[in-house]
Amino acid sequence: MVFGLAVFLFASAYLISHDQPKWLAAAVGALAFPVLPVLWHVIGERRRRQRLANDKTPPKTTLAPGDRYLLRAFVVAAVVLGPMFVIGKLAVVRAAWDYKLWFLPDNFDRIDGADSLFLHVPADADAVLVVHEHDDNKFGVIAYGDHQLAVIVPKDEKFESTQVDQVKEINDQRSKVPFVKIDAVDLVPMGKQWLALATDRWQSAIRSEGPGPRAAIKQELSNAPASALISLAYVPATPTGGIQKLSGWVIQKATNEKLTVEGKLEAVDAPSAERLLETTRALWKVQKSEWPEACRDEIGKLADKAEIERKGATITLQLTIEPEQLMGVMMCGLKSAKLDDE
Repeated sequence: MVFGLAVFLFASAYLISHDQPKWLAAAVGALAFPVLPVLWHVIGERRRRQRLANDKTPPKTTLAPGDRYLLRAFVVAAVVLGPMFVIGKLAVVRAAWDYKLWFLPDNFDRIDGADSLFLHVPADADAVLVVHEHDDNKFGVIAYGDHQLAVIVPKDEKFESTQVDQVKEINDQRSKVPFVKIDAVDLVPMGKQWLALATDRWQSAIRSEGPGPRAAIKQELSNAPASALISLAYVPATPTGGIQKLSGWVIQKATNEKLTVEGKLEAVDAPSAERLLETTRALWKVQKSEWPEACRDEIGKLADKAEIERKGATITLQLTIEPEQLMGVMMCGLKSAKLDDE
């Protein structure tokens, strides 16, 4: 039974990892086990009994029916999984681990209407961020990929009169985002419920429903706890900068309580993970020197609390932030901004 379940998982999860429909993954997995092995065994045993009865000779093999079933199951597994291992090699095993629970509902489906909103996320997005509100059924998504950006959030009357100014501000500031190039954005009509903006190439994509983000993105988002206020998934179509995939989330049980930030990055291999850590440390030093003098102490206190660990190709992060610490950093930033304006 364990062998059969493993065959089902390997066959189906590999298809899920390649963004194939769930019905197709379930069908192929079921054919690999139990449909084809059981069907072959039933037909084979019936024909064997008929042949022995016609020949009126004792069987030449000492194999029990259960042994013959196992042999047939191994042959079916080799036929179904063989081509997958030839093409994907260890990616088949990785897919079985990453998508071992693909047939269960995803965590982000907990919010009514989340499914319909995800259908407006462009299918070629490499990163998706989901934002939830405390004690409310409001949520929004931000998607990014190949210089394209899409933002879909609930409408707020306070900001409707300043939408044009907000878009201008985003376009003015987009070049200042490190390591991320973003094309110009504009408002996109999406009815009375949503406020949306997107780059030119994605505007038509978010207006109508489509397949939504890739299965790999959904899988990473589903890793976040159901109580997460913010959940992020980044899975580039091809590994970029040594990064294979990344997921993270922010948890806060109630307003004014501490925030917990957790993240997990999987690099293509252990050396790539170490290089990413070294690059991050180097950039941290450069960025630290550019902070206003008055803010360095506040931000440094937060950085000291970050627990970063690397095991092989996996890097994990955990950070607990007290509300007063976050407020201190924000107030420092506001004071510095006012001084700059003056």
